[in-house]
Amino acid sequence: MFHSPSNQPTDTAPVRYCASCLEPKPLTDFRRRRADGDARMNECRSCHSKSERRRRMAKRSRAGRQAVNRELARLKAAKSERQVALVCEKMVQGFGGLDAFARAWKGCVDRDVAKGGYAACRHFLAMIRLIQHCDTGRPAYSRMSDDELIALAERYAE
Repeated sequence: MFHSPSNQPTDTAPVRYCASCLEPKPLTDFRRRRADGDARMNECRSCHSKSERRRRMAKRSRAGRQAVNRELARLKAAKSERQVALVCEKMVQGFGGLDAFARAWKGCVDRDVAKGGYAACRHFLAMIRLIQHCDTGRPAYSRMSDDELIALAERYAE
């Protein structure tokens, strides 16, 4: 077959097609496989980096969901108000603050509500348990005298 000079390869370096982006790239753009000596990976460096970034992000997301699920199970199993308080404190500390925990829990709730079934129900059971804990730990303001209410307000004002 006749090849014109414009069709002749100008570079003699070996070329390989990336399995992700399907573009031809020089062999040096592909990482070496550690176990196989001179063998190269199927993805170019940039595609491999992108896929690793996605994989690590998914792994962090899974770990966050598992941590929330574990803490919700502990919360549901708590027998006393003291245990509920300790579990809540541990959840907030473990996630790096109340805002971080609330964001993680909201993400789990949204995902599980979209799925439906018991997965969503357990979040609401945990919320009910927290509400019960908050209600039992709060003083009955309606039964307090005026002097007690003033003393309580002064204590919170300090």
